[in-house]
Amino acid sequence: MLRPMRNWLVIQPYQSQPDPPVIGALIVPEIIYVHEGEIIAAGLGRMGLKVGDIVAFGSHSGIRYYYQGKPLLIIREEEIYLVKEKGG
Repeated sequence: MLRPMRNWLVIQPYQSQPDPPVIGALIVPEIIYVHEGEIIAAGLGRMGLKVGDIVAFGSHSGIRYYYQGKPLLIIREEEIYLVKEKGG
């Protein structure tokens, strides 16, 4: 079991990532991508996020970590861009 400290979160990122967009002959860099994932563990210092929330975060956010062979992301709450509301 993972237990992040303070305002850190552990996210199971979704695997599907789009191909880089092409405008004419120009490939737009990956830095503009926003990825999604589900919070699987949360520290006690977080404000409004909880386990099970689906969140969006930037391509270069957090720290990549493998746990039991699964790719995870350890990220600060401040790096979350939005939470997807269920049923909306």
